[in-house]
Amino acid sequence: MQTSHLVRWNSFIHTVLCVMGGISAADRIQIIVGLLVFVGLVLVIYELRQNRVIANVEAVNLQYDAIRSHYDTLLGENPAEVLSKACTDSPSLTDAEQRIVNAYFNSIFVTVRRIEALATVDFGGSSEERVSWWTGTLTSILIYPDGKHWWKKTRDYYLLIYPEVVEHGDQLAASLTPAYTCKSWYQDWGASDA
Repeated sequence: MQTSHLVRWNSFIHTVLCVMGGISAADRIQIIVGLLVFVGLVLVIYELRQNRVIANVEAVNLQYDAIRSHYDTLLGENPAEVLSKACTDSPSLTDAEQRIVNAYFNSIFVTVRRIEALATVDFGGSSEERVSWWTGTLTSILIYPDGKHWWKKTRDYYLLIYPEVVEHGDQLAASLTPAYTCKSWYQDWGASDA
């Protein structure tokens, strides 16, 4: 608690004790029991609110786990070869490989959707934290040549739902230099096959 709150409570308790000086012991006990019941009710209401927030967070997480699981199933067991090809030679991707790459981008973007859904139930972090999470997530999409194309195709849909995310994504897409690609990113991390 802050110091000002402690001073106010101390003053309140002092006032109550002064008033209670002229009250009989039985009346004092009734007043104290009444105050304790009131404090108990306040704590129960607070706990119910916390339980509601926790239930909402669990519901959001279950929903987005299911969505992500759908996209992860489309990725297959090992999408690394397809993602490497998407990084180095995206025009040669087959239709099936394009679907895998699209599922990869959608699976990653589910993270942004989850972050925003959690923010609506008072559990999403500060706006600065959320922007940081968006940046990492969107960058991992936009470094792919097909990721930029995916963003252009899907941004209008998400504009209605997440306008701040889309604005940030547009700024991020414009700010990424042509030298910053999935190939340079993989090389920075020591992968030699990209």
